[in-house]
Amino acid sequence: MKCKCCNKEISAEDAVCSVCGFPNLKGVDDISSDVLQNMVKEYKDKKLGCIRVELLTYDYIIEKGKVVEQSADYVTVCSANELKLQKILWSDMVFEEVPSDRMFKVCIRLVSPDNENTVTLDAEPERAISHGRVGFCLDDGFRLLTAVGNDSNKIYLEAVSLI
Repeated sequence: MKCKCCNKEISAEDAVCSVCGFPNLKGVDDISSDVLQNMVKEYKDKKLGCIRVELLTYDYIIEKGKVVEQSADYVTVCSANELKLQKILWSDMVFEEVPSDRMFKVCIRLVSPDNENTVTLDAEPERAISHGRVGFCLDDGFRLLTAVGNDSNKIYLEAVSLI
């Protein structure tokens, strides 16, 4: 069976999900789907609402005919509780093109009141990606799944635990 909140596989004997801590509602058949959805939403907001998902961005200028990095800074993309299971939330920042013969890195930072976790993910596209973005969605087990590209041409990078 699967956890009603994070969608991770759990045992029927478990009182709570070992990943997210949501109660195992086995044997509770009289909960309406609306009540269950509200319980899940409130729990997700509580667990994920304090986590910011940030993306490292770079600003470049052209100086004497050469592209020069001017600055690098993290930009908040969303709060983790805004993310949906397998539905990508694309960032506003657009890149022109990533050729298929070039490996690149995506640097994200997960910030909560108690912790800051910076993760660098390697990406090696099989095909060129033009006018793409970096996006995020929830994966099973309260994991952050990072996508690079656009709705019609994207690659997924390694998933990272949010909790």
